[in-house]
Amino acid sequence: MSLPVEISSLEVVFIEDNPTDLLVIQSLLEEVDRPKVQLTQVDSLREGLALLRRRRFHAALLDLHLPDSQGISTVDRIRQEAPELPLIVLTGTNDPGLVSEILSKGAQDYLLKQDVTGLLLAKAIYYAIERHRVAVELDRRTRKLAESEGRIREQAALIHEARDSILVFDLDGKVMFWNKGAERMHGWTAAEVLGRQVREFLHENPSRFEEAWLSLKRAGEWAGEMSKLTRAGHELLTDTRLTLVHDESGNPRAVLSISTDITERKKLESKLLRVQRMESIGALAGGIAHDLNNVLAPVLMSADMLIDRLQDTDAKALVQTISESARRGADMVRQVLTFARGVDANRGAVDPRYLIADVARIFEDTFLKSIQIKTQVTQDVWSVVGDRTQLHQVLMNLGINARDAMPQGGELTISASNVVFDATQASMSPEAKPGPYVAFAVADTGTGIPPDIIEKIFDPFFTTKPVGEGTGLGLATVQGIVKSHSGFVNVYSEPGRGTTFRVYIPARQFDGVRSAEVRAANLPRGNGELILVVDDEASIRQITRYTLEAFGYRTLLARDGTEALALYAEHRSQIAVVLTDMMMPIMDGNVTIRALKAMNPNVKTIAASGLGSESQCRAATVAGCNHFLPKPYTAEAVLEALHSVLHPQPPGAIDPPDAT
Repeated sequence: MSLPVEISSLEVVFIEDNPTDLLVIQSLLEEVDRPKVQLTQVDSLREGLALLRRRRFHAALLDLHLPDSQGISTVDRIRQEAPELPLIVLTGTNDPGLVSEILSKGAQDYLLKQDVTGLLLAKAIYYAIERHRVAVELDRRTRKLAESEGRIREQAALIHEARDSILVFDLDGKVMFWNKGAERMHGWTAAEVLGRQVREFLHENPSRFEEAWLSLKRAGEWAGEMSKLTRAGHELLTDTRLTLVHDESGNPRAVLSISTDITERKKLESKLLRVQRMESIGALAGGIAHDLNNVLAPVLMSADMLIDRLQDTDAKALVQTISESARRGADMVRQVLTFARGVDANRGAVDPRYLIADVARIFEDTFLKSIQIKTQVTQDVWSVVGDRTQLHQVLMNLGINARDAMPQGGELTISASNVVFDATQASMSPEAKPGPYVAFAVADTGTGIPPDIIEKIFDPFFTTKPVGEGTGLGLATVQGIVKSHSGFVNVYSEPGRGTTFRVYIPARQFDGVRSAEVRAANLPRGNGELILVVDDEASIRQITRYTLEAFGYRTLLARDGTEALALYAEHRSQIAVVLTDMMMPIMDGNVTIRALKAMNPNVKTIAASGLGSESQCRAATVAGCNHFLPKPYTAEAVLEALHSVLHPQPPGAIDPPDAT
């Protein structure tokens, strides 16, 4: 990590009596490549002042609690002895009132030891040096200039390239100077704001500005956090310092405002607070789990003993229900501990049929009746090895997200099917490995996910929900659980049409899986037929070509519908089947199939889509395709689809999606 500065090394005096804090700060700064920060540490204020009289430094780091000085008086002593030295207070005391007072005394920054990183500290030192230099230079020069707006603007050359927002306004609040940093931060150009009242267009919270203005008139300076607006209407949180600028006679003439954008830093602090809350929840969960397990243990033991002693069948059934409910409660306790504190999961064989039936029943009981719950589980679905409670949580989280995406109702489909990935097909997903999997799918017909955020949805704390309605941990938790089961997740979404999440968990190794691998080795082969493959993803085109050619087919590749039509017109008599993706730019699959039908009513087509829902299948049927193939398709799936189209059975509806 490095900062974009021309100074390769910064000499900094560190006045701190705690050797542990020194080691921590040194190790943090070693993470920063450029500039290198060289610390010279002294144990007391007396030693620090003596060192500053003998030697020059770029900046000073100061703890407020020293053996020979405490609190604000420490800052006052440093300022008296070295008024030109940029000063950063680095302490463990979090007191907003103290922060404001320290900054008003002339410190450039106030950092908490427990929050700093190497890059943050290096930035603070660098920007403190820059802000101090700019402020000192600007104040020195403005004192020498006459009382005219034109002469104030002569200082622009010194500060236009500063990263901070620097502006000057007169005592009536009209903008007199606006640097390039202010343009970049707020969006308005100098020509648009000069002469305007600063409080009319810049400040999100006018009362906060009035408070700062009154303090400025009394003390000559004000420093603190201030909420501001950009031209686009976005809110920024800034660390702002206001200083009265005097003329040569000592009378106040204007106000200098220097602001640093701290919005991202505050967001990071907010995320850290969330993490701390999660740690607190974990500690609380441990105590609750202990008590709940103490309550459930005698229930379980008593129920097991009663079952052996009871003769009445109905009574045995009731006690069995009690026992199963208690075990379910114990599973829920373990789920809370696993999520909140990282307790090791309890792994065993899990039957997807019962897992999906349980989740579907909960959804039917709790979701709005306008959401139709459907399940699709193949009869011969394999078992997986995993923690049933955690896998239950994965499907619950995905189902709740699907519900939230369908506020007006829709269809929610939960499915499970068998998949065997060979080496070629495994390469279609970076986290996949060759072998047998069970593919769980949760598909909805909701609003879909915009393309610009789909890459971020698994990031911790990322959420599009309003504040208070989502933590941004749901999908991050899903991905964490799936990875811990050696699986992976794929997501396919089309705005306005729905989203499908597919969770692939390695199947339990048993004879049925080995039989499936034997079947995969005897897949139907082609006889030199030419297949036109249409897909906007280059990796899918190439892997499909490799698979088809390995099994006796010839291929042509097209990147989109328009290219597909041109190739079909050229090779019409040779192309046996067109395999096309349904979601492509320029011309989607529906339009492509209809155009091909117009060219040749007898053309044979296979539609492929990552949204393997019934609605997608119906759309493909209406367009006139012969078969629907959910993505990502395996070698077995695409070869069997081609075989069924080239060697059709008696006429009938196209095959429904199998969620493979």
